[in-house]
Amino acid sequence: MTLVTHRLSRAAAGLRARKACRDFVIMAAVTFSQYFVLTINFRAIAHEQYLAAGATAAVAALFAYFVVRRIAKAETWHTAAGSACGGALADMAGIWVTRAWGA
Repeated sequence: MTLVTHRLSRAAAGLRARKACRDFVIMAAVTFSQYFVLTINFRAIAHEQYLAAGATAAVAALFAYFVVRRIAKAETWHTAAGSACGGALADMAGIWVTRAWGA
C-alpha cells in the first residue's frame, strides 16, 4: 500500500466514523423530541388537559412521519442506538416536566 493510498483509506474511515456519529446524534435528538412530546401527550390525556393533548398529538404525528422516513433510509445500527437512547431519556424528561399535573 502506498503512502497516498494509506492516507486516503484513513480519511475514508474518519468520514465513516463521523457519519455514524452524526446518524446517532440526529436519531437520538429526533426520538428524544418525539418521545418527549408523546409523554406530555399521555400525561395531558390522563389529567384532562384538552388543549395540551390536542397540540401534542399534532406534533407527535409530524414527528412520526419524519422518523419513519429517516429509519427507512437508515443503514446502520447507529440510528437504532440513537433512537433507543433518545426515547429512554425523553420519557424521563417528559415526566419530570409534567410532574406538577399530578399534584
